[in-house]
Formats: sequence, structure tokens, C-alpha cells
Amino acid sequence: MSTPMSELVAQLVKLNPEARASAINAFSGGLDAHLGLRFTWCDQDKVIATLTAQQEHTQVYGLVHGGVYCSMVEAV
Repeated sequence: MSTPMSELVAQLVKLNPEARASAINAFSGGLDAHLGLRFTWCDQDKVIATLTAQQEHTQVYGLVHGGVYCSMVEAV
């Protein structure tokens, strides 16, 4: 039987900001994982995530595609 989401959130809130970010990374998947988005800090006032722009993140003019930025903002 799985743990109810409210219990998981309660456990996550007890962690320090770096440990909380690490836990988020451990359960991250989908587009965030595909883009390489990594959380480094997460507290009630601030969330920090990083992404290293790669060739596959760019559009035809060599600039990072706006969808990458939108995905980052949505995730944090």
C-alpha cells in the first residue's frame, strides 16, 4: 500500500532545503528529467533549480528554445 500524499508532503517539509531538493530530484521524471533540470535548494521562500543548456535545447537560430524556459518556470 502506498503512502498518502499528505504524509509524503509532511515528511518532505521536515527536511533541510538541500535535502528537500535532493528528494525532489530523486522523484523527478518526465520532461524535467529529460531536460536535465536539477533542484539545488527548496524552502518556503525560495526554489533554485539549474539546467545546463545543450544543443538539443536550441532552436534553429542556436538560441535556447522558449519552451525550455517555460518548462523550468512551471517546474519551480
